[in-house]
Amino acid sequence: ILENDIDPEYLWVLNPDTLIRPFAGKHLIDFLKQNQNVAVAGSALENEEGIRQTSAFRFPSPSSELVANLRLGCVDKLFPHKLVSLAIPTENLCVDWVSGASFLIRVECLKAIGLMDEVYFLYYEEVDYFMSIHRAGYEIWHIPESLVFHVMGASTGFVDHTRKSNRTP
Repeated sequence: ILENDIDPEYLWVLNPDTLIRPFAGKHLIDFLKQNQNVAVAGSALENEEGIRQTSAFRFPSPSSELVANLRLGCVDKLFPHKLVSLAIPTENLCVDWVSGASFLIRVECLKAIGLMDEVYFLYYEEVDYFMSIHRAGYEIWHIPESLVFHVMGASTGFVDHTRKSNRTP
């Protein structure tokens, strides 16, 4: 897209394990049109039961990793500002990063920072990418009205819903 004759204003990045709900794209485009300072608008995600998935996040840090790995609810409650996963937003929210399963990015931002690093295979490549977007001075927003069905893990085959995984691959 960076080197051809087509010059779109936006690029919609979607996982292959997603299905777009009605008007999901319209909500993202409308938001970006109304907010010129925003480079990325990310969708809310839901699973096959219609339950919303976490799709808005803070950047990880050493302290967030400590809090997450303690796995103690009382620590989470004492330090909610250290949790990477945000409570599922019901309103548009400026965030550090959104799920890579569905987001709309301005092509001008894409041209400014480049494509995702091809060294990454999967998982957390979007964290690094959104850090680059953030460092370039752009805003990233989560848009709950833009709803996308997402079969979490289907792209990798990591979909055993019968057991709780100890770690993300």
